[in-house]
Amino acid sequence: MTKTTPLWFVALTAAACGTGPAGVEPSLASATVAVPVRIATTAVPLNPEDLAQTAIGGFSYAGGIEITSTGLPAVHELSDVEIHSDGRLVAVSDGGYLFTARLVLDETDRLTGITGAAVTALADEGGRPVRGVASDAEGLTTLSNGDRLVSFERTHRIWLYPAAGGTPRPVPKPDAEFPENAGMEALTAYAAAGPTAYLVGGEGGDVWLCSVSSSCRPTTLGRMVPPGFGLTGLAAYGNEGDLAMLARVYDPQQGNRISVKLIADAATDRPRLLDELTMAAPLTRDNFEALAIVPRPAGGIRVYLLSDDNGSQTQHTYLLAFDRTAP
Repeated sequence: MTKTTPLWFVALTAAACGTGPAGVEPSLASATVAVPVRIATTAVPLNPEDLAQTAIGGFSYAGGIEITSTGLPAVHELSDVEIHSDGRLVAVSDGGYLFTARLVLDETDRLTGITGAAVTALADEGGRPVRGVASDAEGLTTLSNGDRLVSFERTHRIWLYPAAGGTPRPVPKPDAEFPENAGMEALTAYAAAGPTAYLVGGEGGDVWLCSVSSSCRPTTLGRMVPPGFGLTGLAAYGNEGDLAMLARVYDPQQGNRISVKLIADAATDRPRLLDELTMAAPLTRDNFEALAIVPRPAGGIRVYLLSDDNGSQTQHTYLLAFDRTAP
């Protein structure tokens, strides 16, 4: 969700136009060139007030980091993420950029950092970098054939970026009226319903099942969103169509609160809650909008949460990891 135009986006846009500070990579004017970025990571505890805490219910903390930029292009406003079993990370930003990197894990398989970070501008239908209100990317997912889907708010749409390259094209989106700054925050491929199926979630809590080749229909998954929370992430996993759902809420008294629900039978009219990870003060948390699930080699799953700092100096880009062993 974008609240203001952040300084980093102004800097990137100026750089792309050739008017930015000396040393800023001008090739961001291209939607096909990945520009390396300098970042730093700092380990963060699960509970700053109790460093001995290592779990939340059935979820074991598997490490967490804060990501900060140490130069231009800067990295902010990451709003959805995919993490692959080989450690590749792809995130999308409110400013219309892909952020790519590779996870660094220690000898115990805990998250300790990232490496090889780069930024690439998302292309519009004319092959140019998306700009202005059209650039607010919120959801990211990859279909089984490698085609990538990206959902945008403000100018509400879902674009398909072909795996073979080329310009994006629109694909079906829910027939709904979304607020300008609270649109299709959540997006995940859903192969359990077909190779081109995907689930779309609005921040208001409604969820639709869509297909590249047909249309979208409402589901009952919205009833799983905690009352008062905004839906920000969906991630399908496993071979049975299980689904993870991320929702968050903020108020000045309690700060940020997070809910991650694991859901079975997601494509039916009777989805079932398998487990829930909840986070509130004093745990490390921020504006978590991005969710990824990675199967574990020995069974179970790893849950990754990524926060959107809204381009604010008072917020953070956190990447946290949690392991859940299969029952």
